[in-house]
Amino acid sequence: MNKHNYQKLLVYIHFILLILLVADVFLIVVFDMSYCTYWLDRVIAFGWLMSGLLIFIFYRRKGKLWSKLYYGTFLFYPITCALAFFIDRVFFTIIASPLITILLIPDVYYSDSKYEIRGNSGIMTSKQLILIEKRTLVEKLIGTESLTETPAKYSNLKIIKETTDEIESLVGDGKTQSVILFQK
Repeated sequence: MNKHNYQKLLVYIHFILLILLVADVFLIVVFDMSYCTYWLDRVIAFGWLMSGLLIFIFYRRKGKLWSKLYYGTFLFYPITCALAFFIDRVFFTIIASPLITILLIPDVYYSDSKYEIRGNSGIMTSKQLILIEKRTLVEKLIGTESLTETPAKYSNLKIIKETTDEIESLVGDGKTQSVILFQK
């Protein structure tokens, strides 16, 4: 393969990752669903950022002005985040919150082949338990519950009753059982 083919391949990978990222955001916003496993969202977003950065680094002297501006943002956005961190933490939070949100990994309190209970993570979120229903290629958020304290890891989960606005579930850690009402 010559250099031109590598450039085309990198651009194709970048735009495929962009399409997957836009589809993921659409699934989250419209259907409260995302791709299976919480790692895949982060891998897609990180791959999209890195492919844009590599295209700018290797091919910045070629191309039209619009492509230089588009791919240049993938270099200057992380630099802006780093500078904002040194200037002021509030400014950093405003500028870098999309990147931080993508890279934070939630705590998993229970997981089996059908359901998963996660704690949300983030610097600007209230503590919640999130009940996720796993499907073939996507997973759906089906309920949330506010937290007052950090729960233990659960070893079992049983859905007792499901209504239009809440899901009553029985969870246990092997020693004790408790009921959690997830709001839809």
